[in-house]
Amino acid sequence: MSFLALRKPLQIIIFLPCFFLLQLAQAQSVNMTTSVQTVKPKPQTSDLSPRLEFLVQSLNYSSESDIDRKSQGQAEFRLGFRKTGFFFADAQIIVGTFSSSHSTYGTMPEAYVAMGGNEKNYLAIGIKKQKLNFLDEYYHFGLYQSFLTTDFISYHDQGFAGLQAQVRAEFLGVRIGWQPYFFPNQTPQVREENGSLVSGNRWAKRPPTRFEFVGGQSNKIEYNIRDYEKKDVVSHQGYTLSLIAGPDNERPWVQASYAHKPLNEIPLTRETYAGIADFTGHVNLSPVVTYSDVRSLDINLDRGVLQTTLSYIEDQPMNNNAAADETLQSLQPIQIYGACISTKIETSGHRRLEVTLAAAHVQGGEIKDVTANGQESLFTFAAERTQFRDPITLGISTDVAFINSQPLLAKVRWTYDRKFKGSLISAEVNYETKSYVRLRAGFDLLGLESQPDPDAPSNFLSEHQANDRLFAGVGYVY
Repeated sequence: MSFLALRKPLQIIIFLPCFFLLQLAQAQSVNMTTSVQTVKPKPQTSDLSPRLEFLVQSLNYSSESDIDRKSQGQAEFRLGFRKTGFFFADAQIIVGTFSSSHSTYGTMPEAYVAMGGNEKNYLAIGIKKQKLNFLDEYYHFGLYQSFLTTDFISYHDQGFAGLQAQVRAEFLGVRIGWQPYFFPNQTPQVREENGSLVSGNRWAKRPPTRFEFVGGQSNKIEYNIRDYEKKDVVSHQGYTLSLIAGPDNERPWVQASYAHKPLNEIPLTRETYAGIADFTGHVNLSPVVTYSDVRSLDINLDRGVLQTTLSYIEDQPMNNNAAADETLQSLQPIQIYGACISTKIETSGHRRLEVTLAAAHVQGGEIKDVTANGQESLFTFAAERTQFRDPITLGISTDVAFINSQPLLAKVRWTYDRKFKGSLISAEVNYETKSYVRLRAGFDLLGLESQPDPDAPSNFLSEHQANDRLFAGVGYVY
């Protein structure tokens, strides 16, 4: 459970004035990705491109919930701009809400200014995303960059806040970053209300509401979120470092990365006691910022239309000791191995086809609640740090047809977890007209091969297997 979700979602916008001098190496022509224009080092021109997107959609779940309605609406607004040239910049704001109460969300994935003229040699200040590890980005583990999600299916990555620089020679490069602030993960909101932790979102992580005290008797638990200053939480600095080998900036031959930073999923400490009169359990909660060392290695082996990635990432939390008479979440070290093979081809009729096959294996990553004397508590909020343990994922994206010369794009992503014996299937079709109107429809299906053991720890698939849904919406893109 994200500590930011305990009250109001964190909304922090950093306005940092800057003027730095960057001495570039010999300027070279650079082929950028499709999201960034090609920049040449000759006359330093400037181009400003605004971006606007508004989406309204309906979501229809297959089952009722005691938290939100079976049918609900969602509205999301995205505003941004991009400036190219020697001084370049990028910014994006995402704000949205559901039709249920207390369901607004928002984030600023990027908001930076930089000098250098391209993505190979630059100095940037503000909030900027970085691609540090394939597995962390593909499966949204959130070990490097934090994220915002309203359902643990769709994610918005949140960039690093601070100073970042990269210098590239022909085959070697280094990327460094210093972040005086950090943005923790933002997950579905949970708030305190009359001694309970409640939410208007069925995907929210919820703690136990009752406990057994004497003779198997079930007793109520009342929660209280202790006062804390959000600025004291986010004002923790971190460092990142990447070493790159290979001529391609997006897919180098080798990329080794390291970070010393706070955990994006902040542990909770709690004081627990029972009232003498009615044996009601009382739990006082507060967040405890915990640092971690993250290390990763990516090896990219590309040949023809095939792209192959071998990826590894690990982190070592520096868990704090629980205070006297309190219990603190202890996040165990985690090691993740994985690989991915993908291809992009253009079929007959100029139709694009992209196929991706990925797999990962997670070792460690348990969450234990530990008392001040080192004993493990039976009462816990969550058992796993990751959503999946042994996932294998197949993704397909293709233009299935052309309508008025505009492609009808279909995407399917199927993830099966070999440990949890369950799967998540997400599919959608998108069509954008020439007048910038976008139509969208799809579904998400979650399921298990068999019902889990009632005594086994719950996981994402077992908790949300009843949350199958259909969605359809219309948006405007400019």
